[in-house]
Amino acid sequence: MRRLPLLALALAACGRSAPAASTARGDGATAVTAAAPAPTDSVPAQAAERTFSAVLAGFDFRVPASWGRRYSASERADPADFPGARHAVEFAYLPDQGGVPPVLLTVLVYDRARWAGAKRVGDVVLEAGDRVFVAVRPEGNPLPAGSPDAARLDAIRLTVDEARGRLSVH
Repeated sequence: MRRLPLLALALAACGRSAPAASTARGDGATAVTAAAPAPTDSVPAQAAERTFSAVLAGFDFRVPASWGRRYSASERADPADFPGARHAVEFAYLPDQGGVPPVLLTVLVYDRARWAGAKRVGDVVLEAGDRVFVAVRPEGNPLPAGSPDAARLDAIRLTVDEARGRLSVH
């Protein structure tokens, strides 16, 4: 039974950036806990970037460290709000005040033939094979002017060129 604490320690340490803490129990076993770092308003310059893999849409997106844990991502096939697009991947900002998260960036994927006949929204950021990838940046800021959330949203939105450099096809 002494292998169980070692297995728990190994599993707890996998993929964690915070060190695991262990506590001896009275029965001779060791309880292992690992804490993920708490979200913060500011992200240290050395913070690691993460990669979001859009499985349906067929691309990877290097998430900026400045987004920290203040975003969510969703994928949709054949999105009705973007006629002709095969897929839409939306990255949304998670504000402190709650409510509907405003969109940071939308990446659309079109078949080349559909893109040729589609209403133009956004900017082409990548072309690969028969697919065209388009970045759509929302206009304006729907959060209350002067609020910390509004300032944070403005600070972390990407330009089209920044989005272009973060996309790769898989």
